[in-house]
Amino acid sequence: MEANQAADLLRVVATVDGQPVTVMVFHPPPPFGLPIPTNVEPRNQGYDQLLAALAAEEPGQPVIVAGDFNATDRSDDYWRVRDAGYIDVYQDVAWGLGLTFPQFTEISTSVPWFDYPAWFPPLVRIDYVMHNGERLRSLTAESVYTGGSDHFPVVATMGLRIDPPEEPESEMTERGQSSEDDTSD
Repeated sequence: MEANQAADLLRVVATVDGQPVTVMVFHPPPPFGLPIPTNVEPRNQGYDQLLAALAAEEPGQPVIVAGDFNATDRSDDYWRVRDAGYIDVYQDVAWGLGLTFPQFTEISTSVPWFDYPAWFPPLVRIDYVMHNGERLRSLTAESVYTGGSDHFPVVATMGLRIDPPEEPESEMTERGQSSEDDTSD
């Protein structure tokens, strides 16, 4: 497992039915500024770090990246990940807006400087599960209530195509026959 500084970025390689699958958890800093958060530079640096890590993955390796991206699906940073070939599982297979933030139905005190009413509904989708499509397929996704966080998590199911083990290739002659089958003298 690896941790980095510009953003919270964890990387684990799991083995699923003998196949390696890279899983990354990503959480860049949110935009900041008052009264409206407009400074996105720290978040952009986090995305630079994520994209460098994704580009360093071995070609053909299944990769899943999930977390609080602190960006809507209308932001440039979100599209930088999509343009790198990553599929948003929720957008791929689910319906509806999939809003994930804020979730203050129980924990209105989690943001001490702003007292949200307990009925405050989620307004944006900033939490994602994405994959690179390398032997992965989106199956299900939903934003669910779990309590204990200011976000609704996204729960996603993906299928993994297991590659069969490689069989040794026999040497072929010019006529396309195996040299072992050649019976001519």
